[in-house]
Amino acid sequence: MAAHPGTDQRHLADVIVVKHFGETDFVLQRGYAEIALAASASGPEKDGLLKAAYLDGFNVWYWEQGQTRTGAQALHVLQRSHRQDFGPHPDPYAYDYPMRTYYPYWDSEERLVRIALENSCFDLRPATHLAWLLGKEQNRWDQVDELLKSLEGRFNGSPERISLMASALARKGDYKGLEQQYAEGIRLQPKAEELYTELGKLLFRNGETDRSAKVFMSFPGLKDLKTNEIVYYLLVSPEEADFERNKISVTSPLGRGLMGKTAGQRTKITVPAGTLEYEILDISR
Repeated sequence: MAAHPGTDQRHLADVIVVKHFGETDFVLQRGYAEIALAASASGPEKDGLLKAAYLDGFNVWYWEQGQTRTGAQALHVLQRSHRQDFGPHPDPYAYDYPMRTYYPYWDSEERLVRIALENSCFDLRPATHLAWLLGKEQNRWDQVDELLKSLEGRFNGSPERISLMASALARKGDYKGLEQQYAEGIRLQPKAEELYTELGKLLFRNGETDRSAKVFMSFPGLKDLKTNEIVYYLLVSPEEADFERNKISVTSPLGRGLMGKTAGQRTKITVPAGTLEYEILDISR
């Protein structure tokens, strides 16, 4: 491409990069579209669409020259085409430093997972995968404990980190530490519903129904799917239960059925009078 006299060369380079990116993105989306069309095609038409998708995915993957999100999506297109027109070939970017966790193959071996974890700023998947690999797969629980110690000062406030630490405390039977872990997580992430749910369940299992009732949520918007009526329930301790005022004990069948549910879910709950079906419209604390 020849530049006109006086053209800013940096601007020209930016134009070329943007143009290239646009074409790459277009080809990638075309590959996804071809795969979608192939799902309802048959015979030579289907074969042609999958071959075109394979070529689009392969070209984008080659153009990216490294562990990029677009490159990872291109590999996804290749896999979904179920073709190997160019034969089996290794991924030359799989071992690129610093191991992007959105790129395939980072979890293929322990060494790569450790590299990915070392270079991760916010993605906790390498840690959870490594804990699973060392613990449940290889029964090396002492190394899981070492892994968790190495995470001190990292990923603070992440619900995934809290869940990872909590699983280790539960494995050791340290329920007091487990309670403290969930409480600290709620302090750091007050909108992380799953932490309230886990803390409430823990307290309930330990017989602390009063405290669990305070942790569990109220349901100001429950739609009865049989009558389409909107009803209100509040989960409380057994001592505070008052069905006439819609205060439901956490130990009752209805209370147990609502435990841990989130907005948008539908649930069926069996009670002595039959089966109740609700859609949870809203939750508050």
